[in-house]
Amino acid sequence: MLTKRRGHAVDYFWLGQIDEDLEKGVRIRTKRRFIEAPSPHESIDDQAEAETLSKYDWDYDGSSTHQADRSAADLPLRVTELFPHPFLGEGNLMAWAMVMDRDENPHKSNLEASLLALEAENPKLEPWLTAEQEYFLVSNETNLPLGWPRVQDLMPLPQARGHYYCAPRAVVRGVMEEFWEVAMAANLEIWGDNAEVAPGQAEFQVGGKGSAARSARHIWMARELLAAVAAKHGCRVDIRPKPIEGPWNGSGGHINWSTRAMREPGGIEHIQALVRELGSDHDNVIGTTLFGDGNDERLVGDCEAPDRRFRCSSSDRGASIRIPLRVEKAKMGYLEDRRYGSSFDPFAVATYFMERSIAAEL
Repeated sequence: MLTKRRGHAVDYFWLGQIDEDLEKGVRIRTKRRFIEAPSPHESIDDQAEAETLSKYDWDYDGSSTHQADRSAADLPLRVTELFPHPFLGEGNLMAWAMVMDRDENPHKSNLEASLLALEAENPKLEPWLTAEQEYFLVSNETNLPLGWPRVQDLMPLPQARGHYYCAPRAVVRGVMEEFWEVAMAANLEIWGDNAEVAPGQAEFQVGGKGSAARSARHIWMARELLAAVAAKHGCRVDIRPKPIEGPWNGSGGHINWSTRAMREPGGIEHIQALVRELGSDHDNVIGTTLFGDGNDERLVGDCEAPDRRFRCSSSDRGASIRIPLRVEKAKMGYLEDRRYGSSFDPFAVATYFMERSIAAEL
C-alpha cells in the first residue's frame, strides 16, 4: 500500500555572484528541498521568529556560482524570509536566503547582511522603499517585444507612444493578470501595475514599509515570479534599461523613498535635505552600476527619462528627483528618484538610500 509522504517542499532563492565572463544578469539561484515536517504556517506572518527561520538554513556549492573555490565549496544559506509557494500549493514554501562564508560571516557578495545591520543601528529612520519596476515582455518566437511585428510580417510599426500607457487591453495584460495573482498568493508587497508607454512594456510597484532590506527581497522575488509566469506565456522578461532604440521609452526602476521624518508634518524640510544630499553625491555615482547596467543609454533627457545632470522638480517626469504634487501640497511624504534603470540591484540601492538618509538627518 502506498503511503503519502508527510512534509512540505521549499524552493530556496539566493544571489550568486556574476563572473565577468558570464552573461550579465545571471544572479538569482534556486533549488528545492523536501522537509519531512509540518509546514509552519504561523511563521509566514511572524518573520521575527528567528528560530523558525533558522530551521530552514541550508547550503550549496559556491564554486559553481563563482563564490568559492572547489576545494572549499560549501557555502551556508541563512534564510531571512519565508513566503507561501504560489505554484506548489498550500503548505509549500519559498525561502529567501543570504549567503554566508564557511565561518558563518556574511560572504563578500552578501549586501543584505550589511543593510540589515545598518537598519538595526538606525531604528528611528523607519524607511519605506517602493520600486516602480518597468520591463518588456519579449516573444520567444519573434525575439521582439509583444506587439512588435517582424519585418517579414509586412505590418506597420506600432503607433505613437500615447496609445499604450495604461491601455486596458494591452498585449501584456494576460501576463500582468496572472503575475498579480501569483504575487498576491506569495504575500509579496505588490501595490499596483499598469501597461507602459511602449507596446510590450509594463510595470509593477513593489516594496514595503519599515524595512528596506525586506523591500529589496520582495523586488528580487517579484522579478523571479514574473519570469516564471512569462515563460508559461511563451515569452521572457527583459529588464535592460533601453532595449529598443529610437523614440521609445526605456525601462526605469524608479525608487519611491521616505523616512519617518519625511512622512510626518513638516516633512518637506527633511525631503529637501535628502534631495540636497543626493545632489551633492550625484556626480560621484551617476556613471556607476549603482543605477543598473546599461542605464547610460536611457539617461538621454527624453522619453520621460532624465539626463545625466541632477535636477529636482515638482511633478516633472524628466527630472532626476520628482516631488509628487500631493506631497508638495501636503508638505510631507516621499520623493521619487527617477535616475535608476530597471536593472538596478535592490540591495545596493536600498543601502545607498539608507546611507544618504543618515547623512541628511544628522
